[in-house]
Amino acid sequence: MQRLIILILVIITGCNSGNTTPPEFKNTTLVPHNIYSEDSLAFTKQIQKLVESRESGFYPISYSYTSQIYIDTLIYSPNRLKAVFFVILKKPNSAVVGMNDYKETHFDAKAFLAERTDTLDYWNIRWFRIMNLNRYPTYDLISKKIRQRYFIDLLKIKNHEGESRYKYNVGDVRFWDGPVWDQEIQMREMNFSGD
Repeated sequence: MQRLIILILVIITGCNSGNTTPPEFKNTTLVPHNIYSEDSLAFTKQIQKLVESRESGFYPISYSYTSQIYIDTLIYSPNRLKAVFFVILKKPNSAVVGMNDYKETHFDAKAFLAERTDTLDYWNIRWFRIMNLNRYPTYDLISKKIRQRYFIDLLKIKNHEGESRYKYNVGDVRFWDGPVWDQEIQMREMNFSGD
């Protein structure tokens, strides 16, 4: 019986090991609360401009009805020159054709990459468009799901050769030097995959 339990634990651990970041590679970068708040506000303003101009994945007319923008999660590289953040947008159901309850709202989520050359510089952002979530009924549900997608499922996405396209999840310190930051590689992969 004891052997069976150990065998089951080994199988479960083995099956999950490819989906999570090993402890020695967990990103533990912390920033002071005031810096996090300032950056969140700056990202919110940048996203608001993108929504208003209908750019970076906000091109459907339904985004012009966005009532609230939230920076749900903000992850920094150890040197604080790169970041990934998740944006959650609250929208009225009336903004989307086919939504049944027009009096209610729903939530969409997107991820963005941010880079700068100095910790005092302005952030340059770009849409990390590989996984977007749409029409979730609650903030908590979409927040949990987008975190799962980028902290666990990101490395499962394959490139045109069948290998992991991004190599690491966003919670892995190796992510910050990974292929996601090479725009040439990402453009080539988009041409192969069609996304």
